[in-house]
Amino acid sequence: MTYEQLELNGCYAMLCEALRAWYRIQHDHIREIAAKTLKDVYGYEFHLNGGGCSWRHPETDHEWAVNGMRALGLPADKFEENALVLARLLDGQAKDYEIASGRTVETMRSVYGSDSERFGVVEQFHNAFRRIATDWDRTLNRSVMDKNLERLLPLAAHAVREHREGRTPDLRPMLGLCRRNLDCD
Repeated sequence: MTYEQLELNGCYAMLCEALRAWYRIQHDHIREIAAKTLKDVYGYEFHLNGGGCSWRHPETDHEWAVNGMRALGLPADKFEENALVLARLLDGQAKDYEIASGRTVETMRSVYGSDSERFGVVEQFHNAFRRIATDWDRTLNRSVMDKNLERLLPLAAHAVREHREGRTPDLRPMLGLCRRNLDCD
């Protein structure tokens, strides 16, 4: 992997962590596990390709990812196919999960969470975009992200799915929802 690909891999992992935090707030246990599992898939790929710390072994993330897949009722021997199913589940295409696992995804009630819970989600978005935003300390703004959180979430889920499907998502719309207005500074 090139340095840029490694940075994007880390970005998508953190987007999955943001989605995981959001689904935890919503008490949507299935999608929370799906987001965590997909984050582990990205971690596995990252460390498999020599990214991160030398002491971190890809087998750890692979084991966590497979365990998450099993917990969701997905066949453990179809690792790559499962990753795509998880991405589709996070992007609202629950039918893929239902076909693969034989389980039905329940629709959970929508809640917005406390300020501290939202802050956890916003922090994950901030971590994700720090990897790819130039001059991120001047341009990214947590309060802007918090204000736009409900718009960021579906964009993040869609970007993750596109990436798992082999396309290159356009991250500019998400970055636009995270930037402070530099003209006002």
